[in-house]
Amino acid sequence: MLGVSLMAESRDQCVLVRFKLSDDTLGTLDDLEEIHEFSDALTALIAERRAGEFDGHECGGGEGTLFMYGPDADWLFHVIEPALKTWEPLKGGHVIKRHGGPGSRVERIEF
Repeated sequence: MLGVSLMAESRDQCVLVRFKLSDDTLGTLDDLEEIHEFSDALTALIAERRAGEFDGHECGGGEGTLFMYGPDADWLFHVIEPALKTWEPLKGGHVIKRHGGPGSRVERIEF
């Protein structure tokens, strides 16, 4: 039971990356390929720095979201921020840092 509790705590905070796609639906094949490549890079960065985990992406309505969870949203953002600054699809997008479970304090960072 202790392992379950620790696992829940380690995913308590999150970083969401929201960006525009090239079209108003699910994005182009090029968009999806770029999202997968960038997701792989973020997964490696997060694992290397033990900042949490990359949990996938979602696309629809001309927008995409990347989902990352960990014990400290500030540290998780710090780890991925340099990569985010270089990712062209994020220009005009934003990041949401949630400090705790749903209903907790939220920060929005524009890109």
